[in-house]
Amino acid sequence: MGRFQVDPPPNWGIKIIMATKNQDQQLNIQPQSIEAEQAVLGSMLASKEAISKALQWVRSHHFYKEAHGKIYLVMTDLFD
Repeated sequence: MGRFQVDPPPNWGIKIIMATKNQDQQLNIQPQSIEAEQAVLGSMLASKEAISKALQWVRSHHFYKEAHGKIYLVMTDLFD
């Protein structure tokens, strides 16, 4: 049997670029909206109904800012 020679696949103009460590850290930032967090907490301050709705959907670890998570925990503790 003869040997087969395999040609490398064509490049198709694709370049592989590796991110630097700093760029990689910037890309790992989680989606966040501080204004949305503030709106949830503000509505909870204004309405008991908002607290009961927030209790159905939101948990303290959903907040990006740690302080907002703590405020949420205190507000839900006081609601119970």
